[in-house]
Amino acid sequence: MGDLLTDRKLVPYDISVRELGDIALVEFYWRFDARFRQDGTPLHTEGRETQVLRRTDGVWHTVHVHYSGVPVTEERQGF
Repeated sequence: MGDLLTDRKLVPYDISVRELGDIALVEFYWRFDARFRQDGTPLHTEGRETQVLRRTDGVWHTVHVHYSGVPVTEERQGF
């Protein structure tokens, strides 16, 4: 993405971390703002992310990541 975007700013919020032995679940929402390097056009995205981590020999490793758009709650949205 470094070749495509400039002025990148990622803001995570509502972060939840649950440790279940050698497995951990990390969930959060995010806002991302940047500009396209080619012409300076702004980009704004929002979403939520879930990460699954596994601890092996005392070191945490990411084993799965899932991204979703922000939930749609208003009438007639999400078509």
